[in-house]
This record gives sequence, C-alpha cells and structure tokens, in this order.
Amino acid sequence: MCGALMSFVKCPSVDGRAIFVKKTPDIRIYHNVVLDGWALYDSQQRVIPDSSFLRGGNLQSVPQPAFFTKLNPFSSRSNVPNADMLWIGPIHLHFGHFIVSVLARLWPLLSSIPPTWQLAYAGGDKHDLFKIEHIRECFNALGISPERLVRVAEQGTHIPRIAVAEPSFIENHSVHEEYFLTLKMIANMIQGNVPDYEISEQPVYFSKENLKSGVRKVINEHDLTSYLSNHGIKIVFTESMPFAEQIRLVTQHRNIIGFSGSAMHLTGFSDNRRICTLSHSIKASSNQALIDMVTGNRNLHLFPKDDLRNLGRTENFHEILEIKNPLEMGQNLLNILNGFVQGSHPKAQYFPDQPRSVSPLALNDEPFGENVAIKGVATQSSIYTDNAHHNNTPEGAISGKLTGIYQCQTTRQDKPWWQLDLQNTHLINEIRIYNRCDVAKERLTDMSLLLSIDGQQWDEVVSRKLGDAEIGGFDGEPFRYQPTEQIVARFIKIMIPREEWLALDQVEVFGESLLENVNTEEMPDVEGQLKVKYFSMLSIPMWNLANH
Repeated sequence: MCGALMSFVKCPSVDGRAIFVKKTPDIRIYHNVVLDGWALYDSQQRVIPDSSFLRGGNLQSVPQPAFFTKLNPFSSRSNVPNADMLWIGPIHLHFGHFIVSVLARLWPLLSSIPPTWQLAYAGGDKHDLFKIEHIRECFNALGISPERLVRVAEQGTHIPRIAVAEPSFIENHSVHEEYFLTLKMIANMIQGNVPDYEISEQPVYFSKENLKSGVRKVINEHDLTSYLSNHGIKIVFTESMPFAEQIRLVTQHRNIIGFSGSAMHLTGFSDNRRICTLSHSIKASSNQALIDMVTGNRNLHLFPKDDLRNLGRTENFHEILEIKNPLEMGQNLLNILNGFVQGSHPKAQYFPDQPRSVSPLALNDEPFGENVAIKGVATQSSIYTDNAHHNNTPEGAISGKLTGIYQCQTTRQDKPWWQLDLQNTHLINEIRIYNRCDVAKERLTDMSLLLSIDGQQWDEVVSRKLGDAEIGGFDGEPFRYQPTEQIVARFIKIMIPREEWLALDQVEVFGESLLENVNTEEMPDVEGQLKVKYFSMLSIPMWNLANH
C-alpha cells in the first residue's frame, strides 16, 4: 500500500451527539406567554424550552435562558394580535444556522398548521429578511409571505395565544424525519422532482477558496481544486450561486465532495447521495451526520491528518489551514473516491438503525458503527465459582444487557484478565467498559486496556492508576476509550495489574470489520489459512499496534 495514502483517516466519531428520533415532534398551544431574550415563558413565568435556540450535546440554549423570568405577561405594555399563531423562533441570517435551525421549526406548515395562521419570530425587520435570497426562496417555497410574519421585537411582549413546535433538528444533537420532509418540500417547489436517470455521476467539489470570511479557510485550496478539476471533478463556489441553482446542484449530482461547513448542509435537500466530507479534526461534524441519517446519504468522513497545517486565525477567519502538499492530497483523494463511488472500500460511516448501546444515557461524541462485541468470542483468566446462582463466565460481558451487577467474574488472582476476540480485524472507533455498580467498584479503578492484531503482541492503550476516578456503568458513566488516532485490532484485553478479582457488567466495541468474504473456490489454499480478503482501504493504515 502506498504510504502517502495513509494521511487520510476515517473519522471514528462525531463532535456532539447524533440521535435519530423516530417520532413526530411535539406541538403545544400556550396562553399568555412573554418574550425574554430569545425564549418564550409561560403564564407561570417558566421557560418554554422548545421556544429557545437549542444546540449541543447537552442541549444548551444560546443564549442560555433563565428557568424563570421576572417579566410578567399580564403587566406587559406590548402585545401582539390575539390570533392563531405559530412560534418559529429567532431567525438566523447565517446560511448554515438558517438551514439547520430555522427550517427545523417549520415542519407544522406541511400538515398541522393552516395557511391562515400567522408566524411569530424574533429577529430583524421582516421586509429586510426577504431581501436575503436563501431566506426568501425557502419561505416562498413554504408559502410564507412577509404579511404572514409577526415580529416580536420588544422584550416583555405579551402573546395571548401561540403554538410552540419542537424543533425537528437540534444542532449537534438530534433530528426527526420531519426535518427532511421540510427540506424535500422546498427542493421540490424550487426544482421539481429529478428522475434518477437525469442525475449526473460526475463528482462535484464544494470549494471555499473564494470566501471572504467564515469559521475557517484553507489558504491554498485553489491548488487542490486545480488538480481535481484537471481530473474530471466539477468545482463549484456555492456562495456565489443563486440559491435555486444550489438546490439544483445537489438534486442533479450524486457524488459530492467538500470540507465540512455550512455549504455541505445543502446535501439535506437531496437523498441517497454519496458524499465525501473532509473534516478539520478527527471528529466528524455531528450536524452533517444528522443530515446523513435523515436523508439516507452515504457520507465518508475523512480527516487529512498529516496533510493540514494550522496557521492560526485572522480577523475574518477563526482558523487558517494550509495543505502541505496539495498535489499529493489530490491524488490520494481521487484514489479513495474511486473505491467509494464504485461501492467497494472504503465504506461510508454510519449509525445502525436500531438501539446499539446498553447505556441508559445518550453520550456525547458518539462513535460510528455498530457494537461488534456481541459477535465476538470472550475468554477470561479464571472463573469465579462460589456463586453458582450468578453468571460468572466471560460471555456475560457481551450479553447486550446492562444489569448494574457483574455478569462475569474471575477468581482472586495475580493480573486477572478478560479478553475478546472479534473474529477478524476491525477498525476500532470506541470501547466502553461498564463496571459493576452494586459493590466493589474500586477494584476496576487501575485496569489496563490492551489491543492486538494477532493475540500475541499487545499494545497497552490505557493504563489507569489506583486513586483515579472510579469507573461507572449502570449509573451512566462507563469508561470510554476514544482513539485520537486510527486504531485497527482484532483482540481486546482488560486486565488488572495486581492481585484482585476482575468483574464486569458489559463491554461494548464500536467499529467496522475490515474483512470481506470472497469466492474461496477461485483461491488456492495457502498453508491452510482462512480464505478471506483483507482490505487496507486506501484511507485506512493497517497499523500493527505492537509496532507503533
């Protein structure tokens, strides 16, 4: 395998949460509410959480509202008409926040809210809003005219009656199907339905090189796009295109590439696309992952780990990046895209369409992939036999059920261990270890975590000490090993480096197999070895942990 291709790594997790909520968002009617900041408060002066701008893994509101307000809706000097009204929240002018947050509140317009209802919002003058093209085009597509909008501008404004809908998309947290249905409606009104035979297979690259301000900029991106353009990739500058043309772009092209950012949110207006998102860090954008989940788009999130140099910040950008070798990066990217577009390796990251973790809580920085531990074979150094009425054998730790007590346990011995064989080599995105929470939690405190390709040579990736914080489990605080490098292993071992009992409730391993079965009849036997095919996947270094 060409060593240069090892500079791209697959992002193992997202920055935040990525929850696909399989239910219709709530909508409720409130009477006698008052505006304070960006949020509404009910007649008891309590905050209405769904009315504020929520984002992040812990659902922070921006700005953070107080739980109670001192403003009394019944003593307000400012009122809005006593009419049927839907709250659509603060109107963000920024393209990305508008796409994922403002449009997330408009799903009731598809069915439950009649066109006679007015729409209350916090923000600038409504006629100024319609001067901004992406706002005007989206609102027009949904039947929203300036006359239908009611601006709630003054703090303490009393609203006699209003419906507040749960957002169908919460940034860096969760998404409902209604979000995609809203975007699909907008796309259909602007573009119309595009038959599959009209969709171009030519890859399109979303370039940021002409941006004058923003979160981050790659100063020599032009060198990369020139190389890609010379090799058949279509280069586009979405910020200079009419919004309707941006919609046509994502509905008429199947393969889309670009650095993560607001422009890539346009992929939410189409479904079943192949996307390659270049991340600025080892963690993928959870907003982009949420869009992928609800649209069914297959997204390969790559981090050019060794190809980017951080040059600091400027007045117009929070982060300035430089590609060390644009030509080499372009070559590597084309090789990866070739396999991805053809449906071979590398595969897109994904979240399984079912509960995959025993954790009682949703955790931040969710890993991609399924829990592959339940398909493995577990062993341990010894088996505790004094409690015949309780499971003590190693497979208990991969039962897929969290109990709060131990499901496997060794005898008291020197350096007890529990080991898992995943049956083939896997890309490891995260390992979660759930401790017993009934008694003796401290026994696992100084555990070591070791990984191996062959079960002979081991690499210690975690070494805890006595005195470290206790490891939880059923209480929602398991130990989480989250690699900051790309990790490949087949065997996983948990060990206590002293004389002790080793007891575990559950162990979860999130990742993906790097093994694919092939037609063994066409392959000669090689010294009795298993007839399988390994994929190094161009973007994935087959890193032998024992030799790193």
